[in-house]
Amino acid sequence: MDLNFPIINYCRDKSVLLNGQTHGESYRSAIHELASIRKNLMIERNPGLRGETLSDLAHEQWEINLKFYPQLSAELEGIRQGSNTSIEDLVILNNYTDFRDIQVGEQEGCSTVFVRNKQQQLCGQTWDMHSSAMRFVCVIHVPGQMVLFSLVGCVGMMGYHSSGRMVGVNNLNSTDARSGVIWPALVRATLGESELATMRDHLCKAQVTSAHSYLLADRYQAEMWEVLPSLSRCTGRVDI
Repeated sequence: MDLNFPIINYCRDKSVLLNGQTHGESYRSAIHELASIRKNLMIERNPGLRGETLSDLAHEQWEINLKFYPQLSAELEGIRQGSNTSIEDLVILNNYTDFRDIQVGEQEGCSTVFVRNKQQQLCGQTWDMHSSAMRFVCVIHVPGQMVLFSLVGCVGMMGYHSSGRMVGVNNLNSTDARSGVIWPALVRATLGESELATMRDHLCKAQVTSAHSYLLADRYQAEMWEVLPSLSRCTGRVDI
C-alpha cells in the first residue's frame, strides 16, 4: 500500500475528536500496517520490550499525554477510534523513536536548517526515517493555523504556523529515557504557542520521554535546543 503523500484536511467546524475519527477512518488499513511495522522493528531492536512491558509503557505515556495535552489527546483518541487501533499501537506509531534505545549511525538521522539573507529567511528539515515508513507519509492541514509533515495515524512530526513560526526536530539517543508526553503532541503544542519565547518555554518545561534536538523559528529569529529528560540547552541562535 502506497498512499502517494495525501493531504489530510481537518475541518474548522468539526471537533478535534471528529477530525481525528475521520483521519483514522480514512486511513484505517494503513494505520494498522504502519503500527505493525513499527512494533516489529522496535521489538527486533529491543527484545526486552515484549509483552506487558511495552503495553504498560504505552498506556503510561497515553495517560501523561492526556494530562498535559487534552486537546491533542482527543485528536489521538479520535484517530484510535476511527482506525480501530489499540492505545498501545497508536502510541508506538506516534512515539516510536522515544521507545527504542539504539545507536544511530553517522549516515542516519534528520537535519534541520535555517538560512537567512537580506531579503528573506528559510527554515526546513530533511526526514531520514526507516524506509518502511515512506509509503505512509502525509501532510496534515489544520485550517487557519498549521501545515504539518506527518505519518497517517500521527498528529504531526514537524510543521509551520500561519504566523511564520516553525518547529523542526532531530532524534537524539539518551540514557535517561522515562515515561513522558508523546513527542508529536509536543511538536503540535509548541508550534501552537504565540511567539518564540513561549515556544521555548513550553518546550523546555515539557515532561519529555527521550531526547530530541528542536529547531524553533519565527519571522525574526531561530534557536536550536537539545531537550532531554534531565536537561535542556540552547546549542545555537540566530537573531535579526
